[in-house]
Amino acid sequence: MDLLDDQIMGSEDLTPTAKAALFGTRPWMMFMVILGFVYVAFMVIVTIIGLSMGDGSGAGNLFGVAISGYLYWLLFKTAQKIKEFGLDSSPDTLEQALLNYKNYWLVSGILILIVCQLRVKTN
Repeated sequence: MDLLDDQIMGSEDLTPTAKAALFGTRPWMMFMVILGFVYVAFMVIVTIIGLSMGDGSGAGNLFGVAISGYLYWLLFKTAQKIKEFGLDSSPDTLEQALLNYKNYWLVSGILILIVCQLRVKTN
């Protein structure tokens, strides 16, 4: 972000195509968020049932569900800030949206690396 520190960008600096692309992602984000939260709720219920039946993998399941919930929460916050940016055109709001989205991809990338490493070790 060092290169952009001296620049102030508002809605008027975005091209119509950039705005359309930004605002066009929001409905898909919300779709993914709704499906994700339903998935997380379902997995919490399944994990609780498994724990009550003596399944030993409950802690690992809860950790995975918590990480999934966090990822969907980041997408939700991104979608909220995109909507807010459409209303107020504030550069700060756009920055918050992009920071949430950056964190989503950061956590996703780290998880992919961990899962790939675990798969390599088990094979």
